[in-house]
Amino acid sequence: MGIITFNGKSSSSFGIAVERYPSPNRPARRGTVLQIPGRNGNLVIEDGTYENVTLKFDVYLSAEPANLYDRAAPVANWLLGSSGYQRLTTEYEPDIFRLARFAGPLDIEAILNSHGRATLEFDCYPQRFDALGHVYSDYGSLSSGSAAITNTGIMIAKPMIKVTGKGNVVLDFSSAATGNTTEVDFAFSTSKTETIILDCDLHDAYYEDGSNANAAVSFSDAEASLPESADYFYPTFPELTPGSNTVSLSALSTGTLSGLKIMPRWWSL
Repeated sequence: MGIITFNGKSSSSFGIAVERYPSPNRPARRGTVLQIPGRNGNLVIEDGTYENVTLKFDVYLSAEPANLYDRAAPVANWLLGSSGYQRLTTEYEPDIFRLARFAGPLDIEAILNSHGRATLEFDCYPQRFDALGHVYSDYGSLSSGSAAITNTGIMIAKPMIKVTGKGNVVLDFSSAATGNTTEVDFAFSTSKTETIILDCDLHDAYYEDGSNANAAVSFSDAEASLPESADYFYPTFPELTPGSNTVSLSALSTGTLSGLKIMPRWWSL
């Protein structure tokens, strides 16, 4: 019998034990397959993303000393009471978590009104996230000028970056694998120290109080790949490619960097 943890609560606290875990399935690659007249084979256009995966857990529910109907209500609140995706971890991979949602239904087969069996089906993002890669590493004020970040996996990670400073602070994020450098300019207040959080997955920037900070952040190559007629742009947020990556304080900085924390958010399939 095993245990799963969903939305911060363990299945064992509801009298639920896992009888059978899902098979180690992996997601399908997204892509568009085109058939070109007069050409053998298919043309495949891919964007490097993956489909969601479904995980099914066969579970056993013990209602003793209560009855099954009394026990079913808190189980339903646990699984169905939260909207969106929540953390899902399993006993067999304690250092890995997925982002999952339980949409229902919750069908419990009653056994003598004191026990039950059910299959819990979770819709999950394709990524298997490394729990140790979802904590901040503190790089201070980059007093040595730069810091190295090594991605030991094969997937490009999109980090969470917390920058604290005053005035104009410019950071360079460089990849040894691609040779590319992303320059990020933070326009902090000149009269007080502020913190801006950069979410490189959601392409969003905000202050510690949650207010929007996108106007205070700019990128060196934000409009490089768009036609001149475009009235919008997609900023190039930093990424951590497999291998060695470096973050450094640019010579263009005229302000003061007082703190830098990075959550790499490593993942695999």
